[in-house]
Amino acid sequence: MKKCLILSALMAVACTVQAKSIHWVGTVFDGAATDSWTDPISWADPNNGNAIGVPGAGDDVIIQRGVYGGPFDTVVMPVLSSTAAVNTMAIAFNGDGSFLDSQLDMVAGADLTLAGNIEMAGFLNSTATLNLSGDAVFTSFGLIMGNGNSSTSTIYMSETSSVDIVTLVIGFGAGASRSIIMDGEATFRAQAVDPSWVNTLIVALNTNSGDFILATDIGGGITEYSVVVVPPDYANWVADWGLTGADTNRFADIENGGLGDGMENQLEYVLGGNPTNDDAVIILPTAEFTMDTIEYVYRRRVDATLRGLDYGLLTIDDLQVGTWTTNGTAFEVAPVGIIDADFESVTNSIPITGFDLGFVNLEVTEN
Repeated sequence: MKKCLILSALMAVACTVQAKSIHWVGTVFDGAATDSWTDPISWADPNNGNAIGVPGAGDDVIIQRGVYGGPFDTVVMPVLSSTAAVNTMAIAFNGDGSFLDSQLDMVAGADLTLAGNIEMAGFLNSTATLNLSGDAVFTSFGLIMGNGNSSTSTIYMSETSSVDIVTLVIGFGAGASRSIIMDGEATFRAQAVDPSWVNTLIVALNTNSGDFILATDIGGGITEYSVVVVPPDYANWVADWGLTGADTNRFADIENGGLGDGMENQLEYVLGGNPTNDDAVIILPTAEFTMDTIEYVYRRRVDATLRGLDYGLLTIDDLQVGTWTTNGTAFEVAPVGIIDADFESVTNSIPITGFDLGFVNLEVTEN
């Protein structure tokens, strides 16, 4: 009997899944659509106009306010506040001449990862904006800015937001404007960087106040860009109040028609007074007596250390024969009170048991 030997060959076939192209459409097809990235009716298939749901990993995303087979205005642009992952993304990739401004807002809680590239402003006269605030995190392989002629590509970063990319590509668009504007504790990290980007392409929001971008090599071929905040000084304070000429002098006291309010400019500066209004009653330190202490309260700038300001108390028993004792913050009572974003209230409890007479003075020095 013949035996038949049947050889079975297992053939491995590599299959690839073609990425879907998903277009942000906002309210074009459904007026009830919202600006939320996770709103399924705000996304559609650009080939047939059908709602397709929220994009996911492997999808190519197009964010374009005015182009979807015609001059349609999506009205709302997407806002991301959660974790998401896609393949690639284009913001303001093409246009019809009407609605060329497009943007994505990433707010607190947002964490967007791209496997490939993000391209911004790839069309003539288009404007692409990526806003990151809060603790938003954006990660992609590449960032391509400004392939469109006369286009504008802008990334705004604030608070503790961060961007991580492998490579940043300057597009070939003639006359294109490109900028990454940073504020707060935002960080931008990239590989294969160009040293000329510092404070040119990548800039601090408040450059007029002296803030600037610091580029730091953090290892692994990665450069981290962050904002160095230069706190305003007395000169900035004078300018903010619109003082000119002799009125800018540290010893000037211009309230009440030049009679003053008892607070020279330099005292107004450190305590948070208005050099043009008589506000000494509410700005100057206060003192209240208890059975065995003096509760001495003064105003202090929250950023005193950055400004080089040092607040402390001096005490003396007898103005005629005694000498002032430097106490610094020895009598300070925690916690400090919050007055506003710029000033805090500092309470000092000074023992007076056994003293018949004494004096307290607030001393502020500037480095």
